Amino acid sequence: MAVVSRPIQPRQQQQQQNRSKLTMALVIIFSFFILRSIFSGSDYNDGVDINSNVGQLLNEPNINSSSGGINDKDKAKETGTTNTVKKIDTKKQQLKSKIFNRVPPHSKGKSGIVIQEQLMCHAYAWHRGAKYGGACGPGETDDHRSLLEAIGLEVELPFACPSDTPRDGEYRTSLIPRDKYATDDTRIWIPEYLDYLRSKVKYPPKEPNKFTIAVHIKRGPVNPCSTRRDGYSRYLPNSHYQRLIDQYMQPDARVAIFSQASSYEKFDEFQARGYELHLDHPITEVWQTIVTADVVILSRSSFGLIPSLVTNGTVVYTPFWHKPIRGWTVVRDQEILDALDKDLAAMNKTCK
Repeated sequence: MAVVSRPIQPRQQQQQQNRSKLTMALVIIFSFFILRSIFSGSDYNDGVDINSNVGQLLNEPNINSSSGGINDKDKAKETGTTNTVKKIDTKKQQLKSKIFNRVPPHSKGKSGIVIQEQLMCHAYAWHRGAKYGGACGPGETDDHRSLLEAIGLEVELPFACPSDTPRDGEYRTSLIPRDKYATDDTRIWIPEYLDYLRSKVKYPPKEPNKFTIAVHIKRGPVNPCSTRRDGYSRYLPNSHYQRLIDQYMQPDARVAIFSQASSYEKFDEFQARGYELHLDHPITEVWQTIVTADVVILSRSSFGLIPSLVTNGTVVYTPFWHKPIRGWTVVRDQEILDALDKDLAAMNKTCK
């Protein structure tokens, strides 16, 4: 019996063609994945950009370590990197960190506040083994610079922005928001940091060479009726300063009082005692006297607080919103504190 082959119907022919196309597509896709696995390398991300945000920058362990911070072998195990990529990673890890803070414009007479912000960010960088790049922001900085130059800290505390750092691959820069470096307030200035800061200070010669009590009295717009801050009066009466001077007075001592001509109280009583009275005195000389004084009596102000960080004398601190530094003498005599409250209450009666 003869077998006669029947021609393939159009529908069957179409099905065979579709199966062939599907098979070819699967072969191509499978081949693509095989080639990709061979040649694509790892999914390694080669580090944080030089202008990365602070969260990325400061969470990297030992970011400024000369060894690169992260062990190369461990890094290779984690990422499966090749030798070439490991070298790139090590180079990135060796980049030094330079930290900046933003300072809003301040009017003349606010140097204490501006430099306090600088020192907090400077300490923040020091704690992380980073370099402080400077304070960035608009406004006049001549008075601030002159104060820093007066005690030799102009190099440690410059005024600069991240854009002023050369893009030579040596530093990665970060502009730190205030809530990062100011959270701890004065507690960020630990003794070890202050030892470092003092090593950078250029102490002027003490003139005259005698036991000196330096007193900073905040006046100007501050008076007994000023708004309180954190429950503290911004104003300290003359009587309070006099009680503290009496505690530290020595025969033939020099008492130098620095304040402002615009004052709620007159300073006649201090002059009558033979004290030096310096009103609206050049601010550079105020700081130079404070850093060389044997005793410094503080007001409730950042202006006197800053040079007191590096003085080698006794610092007498009346409690206020900025906490004392370890080693300062805190006024705890209840008789003196009660007298202060009584004097302020009497003055407050004049407020409208």
